[in-house]
Amino acid sequence: MKHLYLITTKLNCWQLTCDPSEDVQPYELQKVLGNVGRAGITMLVPPKDPIVQQVDASSWQVIENNCFDGKELDCYSKTSLHLSFTEYCVPLYQITQHGRDHGVFFLESVVSVHDSETWIGDVDILKALNDPRVVKMGAITCGHKEQGADHEVMISVEGWPDIIDPPRDQFVVRSYGNWVGRLAAVGMLSQTLTRDGRSVISICPKSVCWKCTLVSRKARVRAFVY
Repeated sequence: MKHLYLITTKLNCWQLTCDPSEDVQPYELQKVLGNVGRAGITMLVPPKDPIVQQVDASSWQVIENNCFDGKELDCYSKTSLHLSFTEYCVPLYQITQHGRDHGVFFLESVVSVHDSETWIGDVDILKALNDPRVVKMGAITCGHKEQGADHEVMISVEGWPDIIDPPRDQFVVRSYGNWVGRLAAVGMLSQTLTRDGRSVISICPKSVCWKCTLVSRKARVRAFVY
């Protein structure tokens, strides 16, 4: 089986295979077993406008907006990311004295989010991580023994319906310890959150003191990905 190399772009493509909070160096290269079904060099490019599942107004599904309690919980264990290719493939022409070289192609590639067997939508993860609204929260060292958030009212988002149609109030996406769920949530939120003065998406580190975090970030952060 041939190898598929994820090569550096403006944002390192290795960020497609790790937690969104990790810092990836520009020189790092990741090798993934697999192939794209064609010879030569294939440059994977995302679609211009990723498609997201539409909200069904006629659905009777009940969304429970529980309050966030600060506990470490993963509600996205059935989330997965899938790479597929469309039929859009354009050769990169290199004109030489002997003719044209068709050894390099641009292939439109779609990264889709699935919840178990249900398609949720397509995401452009590299574009999302380059979104100025997406920020990485630094670790906070403090003396608080209890780091819960019981005294604050934040919505606990525990399913994809609330990410496709986000709450208007501040909320926390609960995907603790699940890098795939966190990466998918960041990619989807960058597309579904309205672009206004309070649409910052904060990627949480492993350890968070919510008491200190809410004091310093409450005014501008709309979504915490925990």
